[in-house]
Amino acid sequence: MLRKSSTLLRQLVPRRVPLPSSSLVPSSSSSLASAAPRLPSLAVRYASSKPTKKKGNPTDEEIPFTTVALVDPTTSSLLPPAKLADLLASLDRTRFTIVLADQNHEPPICRIVDKKAEFAKEREKKAAKKEKKEANPYASSPPKEIHLSWGTTKHDLGHKLGKAKDFLSKGQKVTVYLNVKKGAAAVDQKGKQDMIDEVQRELEAVGRLMRPTTFKGGQAIIEFERIPAA
Repeated sequence: MLRKSSTLLRQLVPRRVPLPSSSLVPSSSSSLASAAPRLPSLAVRYASSKPTKKKGNPTDEEIPFTTVALVDPTTSSLLPPAKLADLLASLDRTRFTIVLADQNHEPPICRIVDKKAEFAKEREKKAAKKEKKEANPYASSPPKEIHLSWGTTKHDLGHKLGKAKDFLSKGQKVTVYLNVKKGAAAVDQKGKQDMIDEVQRELEAVGRLMRPTTFKGGQAIIEFERIPAA
């Protein structure tokens, strides 16, 4: 496995990077850490004066360390420590880039990333996001609010629920609020339940209930969303 990892590294970083003899190459990240001498000035040993990039993982010359350990792309085990400058000088920079993966490890761990494959992955991610947005441009929008009272007339109820259906058919979420109207006649529990049932029955023609009806004081809250396409 060691010979295979060394061969793989030479394919990605040819000839100019000297590799330690097989007796010095650890078989795992834990043995690598234990084999390395522990010096009080370890941070100074690996660090350089380069500033760390604030957003995202540093790459190539932005990596603020002089010595790093690469991850074998095939086995995911650590390859022997090497000088970052030597790795960059020997790497095909038109195709590959080195990305800092773990700066707290001794030495810091880096990965070799195929730029073409990474670009294709990002393009697929953006295409999927765009497709999802086009399928429902209102998915991340706040819900439309429909306000009713427990004593809302049939005519007014039909008009407002018609608007709610229109919102749902476009992919927008709808929240219906049923409130006590000041000065209106009191509605008993059966009357309130009949109103809730009618609202749900009407909206279920184009949408689906997101969660059970919630109650806050004398108010009922009914939340609907469009039925997802099959």
